[in-house]
Amino acid sequence: MKKTVLTILLLTHTLLLLSQEELLSEQFIEAIESFQEEDGEQLDVENLFDIINELKISKLDLNTSTEEEFEQLPFLSAMDARNLVRHREAYGAYQTLYELKHIPDFTQEKINQLLPFVIIREQERRLTFKERMEKSQSQIHLSTNRYLQTKKGYVPDSAGVKRYAGSPFQYYGKYLFTAERIKASLIGEKDAGEAEWSHTGHGFDFVSASLDVEGTKWMKQFCMGDYKVNFGQGLVVGTGSILGKNASVTNAYKNTQGIKRYASTGESGFFRGAATTLGWGKVRLTLLGSCLKADATLKEEKISSFKTDGMHRTALELEKKRNYTEKVWGTNLSFKHKSLSLGATLLHYHYSRILQPAAKTYLHFRLSETQSHWNAGFNYKARLRHITFYGESAVDANGHFATLNGAAIYPLSRLEISLAQRYYPPDYQANYGKGFAEGSRIENEQGIYLSTRFVPAKRLTLSAYVDSYRFPWALYASPTPSSGQEMCAQANVKMTRRSDLTLKYKYKEKSEEETRKRTLRGTLNTQIRRWRIQTIAEGNRSDKEGQSPTYGWIVSQTHTGEIRPLHLSTAFRYAYFQAEDYNNRIYIYEKDLPYTLSFPMHYGKGHRLSVSLSWKKREQLQLIAKAGWFIYTDGRTSIGTGQEMMEGNISTQVKFMIKAVIP
Repeated sequence: MKKTVLTILLLTHTLLLLSQEELLSEQFIEAIESFQEEDGEQLDVENLFDIINELKISKLDLNTSTEEEFEQLPFLSAMDARNLVRHREAYGAYQTLYELKHIPDFTQEKINQLLPFVIIREQERRLTFKERMEKSQSQIHLSTNRYLQTKKGYVPDSAGVKRYAGSPFQYYGKYLFTAERIKASLIGEKDAGEAEWSHTGHGFDFVSASLDVEGTKWMKQFCMGDYKVNFGQGLVVGTGSILGKNASVTNAYKNTQGIKRYASTGESGFFRGAATTLGWGKVRLTLLGSCLKADATLKEEKISSFKTDGMHRTALELEKKRNYTEKVWGTNLSFKHKSLSLGATLLHYHYSRILQPAAKTYLHFRLSETQSHWNAGFNYKARLRHITFYGESAVDANGHFATLNGAAIYPLSRLEISLAQRYYPPDYQANYGKGFAEGSRIENEQGIYLSTRFVPAKRLTLSAYVDSYRFPWALYASPTPSSGQEMCAQANVKMTRRSDLTLKYKYKEKSEEETRKRTLRGTLNTQIRRWRIQTIAEGNRSDKEGQSPTYGWIVSQTHTGEIRPLHLSTAFRYAYFQAEDYNNRIYIYEKDLPYTLSFPMHYGKGHRLSVSLSWKKREQLQLIAKAGWFIYTDGRTSIGTGQEMMEGNISTQVKFMIKAVIP
């Protein structure tokens, strides 16, 4: 890493050619990786990538952007965002990007990450609509992928019938339009196994569109089509991405506020209709409405569970397709003055069918024998010198109460401390809530979270967190109340300008499953000219009451770089792994197509290989291809279960994407 800001500016062009994954930083990847470890699902970050891409095109003005707007960048902490604004308040408007080197704790690496997203604009007249269109940009993405091995669902049975209705290809097309204050998208997607034409008539199983307009005098934002919403801490509504516990992010409250257009291929977790934010001085009023057909499992014509995976491959899955309608309306009133923010949120929702969950103990408090429900909440955020207080308290239609409160403390420029307390009783029900929690819902959980990040020396960063929680009612895995705790400590050492080492230890105990898991990981990153080499070694031990301990380990190496004469970017990864039990499974990030994060699960014994190639000529056209193989050496004769089962011990997945930019 060079030491002069001049070199940083020369590197800006190179950074603009990097993928979104690289710009999102190791901290963001670690947060998603932690989520994968606990939930075993692919987190939908496609919409977040779209927001980041928009910020890279439109850019944040260093002289007018707020702390909340800077916090949208995952590699900036709340303290970083605050320091950017404080420098402006103390020394006046930014005159040059060179000033970034004077901001506390802004390393060369952090400045490199920030430069593609910020600008210093001169005060000028407001652009006309025609001028905005002249500065617009359109992007077209076409992508497809499939497994080369044949899965059971595509093989005819004895009667000659295939369980899957369509081909093994997954594909989507996406059009994105971005101009100053105007954004639009149109998306069509078909999952592997879904029929191309027979059920929709247009080749796609899922279609989404959105329009987002910002910045008129009193209408601050208007969004039509598909959109996501976050207010407060998500106790009432939080359909956007919220990152929780990880050793690099200390502020539990950091999440994007307000309405954002939805531009993802995920088929759940969004609203469809219109929303607007009106503003008068320090007051903002948001109004939203939605009417969406969605998937559910029905029992006696009542909704027993919501289906959110978006898969419509088999006759049974097609029966659950868009078989009920949800209508939602809501409002948020907020006030912001200097370091104080207050907000009140109300969300009402109605279903076209009666809710009737299965008669299971852990579902006892879920909404039952009703079609309507509502939640209301009050949230706050206040900064007092070096402490930021935040929180939200909410109530539902049945009078049940939930709350989250915390504080982020910055006693020194190199020290951050965060403390958060949450109380979500079993009977509080918020079907659209999504916030800081161990579980997947804002219910049946109480806990205290403490984290810290300390930079004792220029090349050393220490971080850690402790989370202690209990579940006062039954869980899916436990018929009785239970508790758990999680601890993590991490040290990052910048050994040279081109290499760094990260050591991470994590301990997690789940009383409901009577398990304890310990994990130790070392990550070495090295830069050699245009090539980046990452080596990861991880081992874990899982203990379950009454059973012998089980172990898992992996060694992985990734090479990424550029072959400039051929306009090629490449990434190669190889890993050898052994994980004798499902509790020992390991997730490690690997480079994928743009707007995609890939965290393959390593379980069993074998090898993982992946190769990706990206060809780009200027900014107008990019071709990307990736192939990934799992080669198992543990004696298995098939991979997967049910209709997803493949014969043999090798699975191969190939992916292709074309990305065109129209200035």
